Amino acid sequence: MLDRFLKSVALILLTTAITGCVTEAYYSRARQDAKSWIGHPIQEVIERYGEPKTVKTDGQGKKYNFVEYADYSYDYDVSHYEQLPDGRLQEKVTTQTQTGYYTCISVFFVDAAGVVTDATAKGECQ
Repeated sequence: MLDRFLKSVALILLTTAITGCVTEAYYSRARQDAKSWIGHPIQEVIERYGEPKTVKTDGQGKKYNFVEYADYSYDYDVSHYEQLPDGRLQEKVTTQTQTGYYTCISVFFVDAAGVVTDATAKGECQ
């Protein structure tokens, strides 16, 4: 019994660790995409992302913030078994819906010539 419990705990910890790695890789991909715009005119970024949410001026140039919001919804099947009066098991499948939204913030730093000098992305980027 203890052996089964320890295996279950190990499986949960491994799953959590793998999920964290996948999540970090995903966010890194969003950052890499943002950084791929370094050296490009900000106008090209605006053509890709649309109008920025905010533009702030600092002593070295401007900071453009682009915010993307999106709703998502998908259906998935869940199987479970019910015991019939005669003792047999019968599979039951129900469909459930997962809904939510995500927010991705892309930030571009632009010099006086209008060229992207640095960039990053954070949040739940799709």
